Amino acid sequence: MSLNETTWTEVTDWFDQLIDLEPAERKARLDQAGPSPEIRLWLDRMLEAHDSPETLLIDRTIDAVAAELAGSDGIDLPADWVGQRLGQWRIVDEIQRGGMATVVLAERDDGQYQREVAIKVLHSDRLSHSAHQDSLKREIQLLAGLSAGVSDPGIVHLIDGGISEQGWPYLVMEYVDGEAIGQWCDRHQTTLEKRIELLRQVARALAHAHRRLVVHADVKPSNVLIDKNGRARLVDFGIARLLETDQAANTPPALRCSPAWASPEQLRGEPASVASDVFGLGMLMYRLLTGQRPRQSSQITRLLTGHAIEQMPGAPSERPDACFSPKQLRGDLDAICLKAMAEAPDQRYPSVEAFERDLAAWQQQQPVEARSGGLRYRSGKWFRRYRLPATAAVLAVLALFGGTAVALWQAERAQDEAHRATLQAERAETIKDFLLSMFKAADPWEAGGDELDTREVLRQGARQLESVNDLDTATRVELLTTIANVHTSLGWHEDAQALLDDAIQLVEVHPEISPFLQAGVWFEHAVLDSRQSRFDEEEVALNRAKTLLETAEGPDSELLRLRLEVEFAGLFARQNRAEAAEQAFAQAEQLIAETDAPALEPRRNLNTARAVLAFNQGRLEQAYQYMLNARDLQQQMGNLQQATMVQTLSNLAAVAAQLGRLDEALAHDQRAVEIAREAYPPGHPGVARALYALGDTLRQHGRFDEALVRLDEARELQRDAALDGEGALTDSIRARTLLALGQGQSAATAAAAARSELESRWSPTGRSTIQALEFELTGYAMAGAEADFQRMLTLAEQRLQQVDSPARWQPIAQLLRWRMAWELFKRNDHAASWRWVREARDAPAEVARHPTATLRLDGLELLLAGLSEPPSGVRDGPELIESIQMQLQDPAAHADAQAFALCTLTRSNPIRDNSAAHAETQAELQSKAHSTGLTFEGRQFVECVSLVETE
Repeated sequence: MSLNETTWTEVTDWFDQLIDLEPAERKARLDQAGPSPEIRLWLDRMLEAHDSPETLLIDRTIDAVAAELAGSDGIDLPADWVGQRLGQWRIVDEIQRGGMATVVLAERDDGQYQREVAIKVLHSDRLSHSAHQDSLKREIQLLAGLSAGVSDPGIVHLIDGGISEQGWPYLVMEYVDGEAIGQWCDRHQTTLEKRIELLRQVARALAHAHRRLVVHADVKPSNVLIDKNGRARLVDFGIARLLETDQAANTPPALRCSPAWASPEQLRGEPASVASDVFGLGMLMYRLLTGQRPRQSSQITRLLTGHAIEQMPGAPSERPDACFSPKQLRGDLDAICLKAMAEAPDQRYPSVEAFERDLAAWQQQQPVEARSGGLRYRSGKWFRRYRLPATAAVLAVLALFGGTAVALWQAERAQDEAHRATLQAERAETIKDFLLSMFKAADPWEAGGDELDTREVLRQGARQLESVNDLDTATRVELLTTIANVHTSLGWHEDAQALLDDAIQLVEVHPEISPFLQAGVWFEHAVLDSRQSRFDEEEVALNRAKTLLETAEGPDSELLRLRLEVEFAGLFARQNRAEAAEQAFAQAEQLIAETDAPALEPRRNLNTARAVLAFNQGRLEQAYQYMLNARDLQQQMGNLQQATMVQTLSNLAAVAAQLGRLDEALAHDQRAVEIAREAYPPGHPGVARALYALGDTLRQHGRFDEALVRLDEARELQRDAALDGEGALTDSIRARTLLALGQGQSAATAAAAARSELESRWSPTGRSTIQALEFELTGYAMAGAEADFQRMLTLAEQRLQQVDSPARWQPIAQLLRWRMAWELFKRNDHAASWRWVREARDAPAEVARHPTATLRLDGLELLLAGLSEPPSGVRDGPELIESIQMQLQDPAAHADAQAFALCTLTRSNPIRDNSAAHAETQAELQSKAHSTGLTFEGRQFVECVSLVETE
């Protein structure tokens, strides 16, 4: 049955009239009008194809439609593809059959290696003719060239191709088990941010191809698959170009593309270009933002019959997807989409890179190229992008407004205080005007620049303050303290320190300044000390503020007393001074009960302090609940994007990880990184802190390579910001991750740098320093650097003797003792090994214990008892075995510690003598081989390699 131009025109005219009608209405219209039987047959088949759940008719080329309806006039295709061979590939299943091609699943069949691929068999006998084989080979080489060099992960690569013995042209591609992007987004109800990120992935893949002079020419939803990892993969690169010559012989130029998605120039028969792919991206973006196709069925059928192209649809915000509101799309996203879909190629983006840059600008709250805007537009973008510093400044102003309100309230309550209240209100107004003038003076567009630099805004404000001579001393002190507070909140500690030093100098020279203002300066100094872990200096500053507040009066003073007590509680909790912390908790609770304000911030900080103390004492479940309370209070405060939420989530993740709830911990840390990236300007150290925490959680999850990527990113940001103390913590975790990968020397080098910095900042016996010392010692032992190991062994012994109680018995210190005992055991120095195990056992009953340390110590004690004469007072085998079996049930125990303890059980005489118990223990040990987080050393424990070597 042939399909000529006259028949096609009549069929499509009818199709256009019937496509949007219900089946019953269609039948009535056809029965009444009575088209010819031939037309009716074509029409019925087209309507059936359109109504099927497969890809809609308008998504496909007309050649494909005709081939499906009338049967292929090309190569003879087998009814069953399974078992057929194409070159070195054997077909195992049919994935999809269409008019232009059949896609099959195949595997390598020559025994060289195993791989699963997708093969597209083209339904074209012309391509199998010798005259076209050279062209086919050139196209295959060009497409395969996309895989050369640094390939883009968004491209589904062409692996092979050719003509089979049966004359079937075929292309062998990487197999992706995925779903079309539109269907995937609809099914998952993905966020707007996720859809934009997927579009950026597609754009980057296209840019990679364009740099290699390959145009896709058929960008549409069905050619973008989302794989199991949620990544966009672009398929059928250059296939449209490959088929163009074959189609030209029997198809008008306007019908050689997918008419629902093709650019206007492609529909006119012009060659595809970079501009065509930009248009395809715009069409794809429209589909993801609206859930609808830009062109409807009636438009396409009229287009195919030679009618003029109808006007493109309006902005996406006029037809938003059900998941979004028009407000979310209006403005930047509308402008980006419409620019990409412009009818004239020269009105579109000049490249897909430019399109992708505008999407990135939208994500980062920066002005986009597609939309022109004045100062109001650019300023609004800045405030949304840097909402944390902006919020900090606004909150500072609001706090001062609050001071004004208090002043007026005081004036109403006591007439004799009217003068003081008026002065306070005037000072608040002066400060408000000064803070707002900071941002106006720093407007980059007034100064001829491009971007507001948050840190420069604050520094300029400080310089501006120095040059203003008509401020009274109290106002100057309050401004210095306020700007310093913003610096501290943003992590720029050196700038904050300089401002607070100036404020302290003023209050010491001018004792007439109110005790409340003086106390506020010292309180901010204490907060800064806390951020830098200078706990001794923090306590001194808090005591100065407390003394000054004894003579201060008024609601503001009461609130500062409450904040002061909560800060004391946090300090004592971090230092594990339980009695002092409990007293501070009680005092803070009493002050909260006495205040009329909601006191959300002090309550949140108090919960965090309680969590820290519980964590240090080993009460992990309580610590987790306190952190959940802190997070809930943070949400009630309505400032989810602030640094405090980032820190709250990171703390929550740390406790969850210690409880063995690694999936929860990972979710908290990932969310913290998202908020940090949204809240902070690029390159800010706050992002580094969130990345550091995420890297540590990924390490505990066993995803060591990913952990190093995050830790290295954090380290680079810390290096740029000269945050050597925080960088040392990151180096310490990097060392631990390198140990997990078996890279002993690299780990030792990283740990040595960390330990040196930590010793100078936070004392040689601080918890972080002791931990870095263990990693350094372990790295040298793993690398076989015996001289360095012995040096570190001596240093570790000296440090442990200097640690005060209760930190002396914290799990970190106990793990260092185990490490020393274990390395000495492997060197057959059983007496020295016994000494460190016994010292660990001397810990008081009330100190915190962790199953990871307990399992290691119990297991090593069990080994020593079986190989050497135990000292007096040592527990017997059955008692140790019972302790190990109990600790193994705790999900907080690390997989390495569990593997070590199980390995020691298999070597103990009581277990060996019981065949059933021995078999059960060995089976449990082998099951640990699949544990999440198992390190290089842990795998050795699973195999009992180290223990065999020492026996």
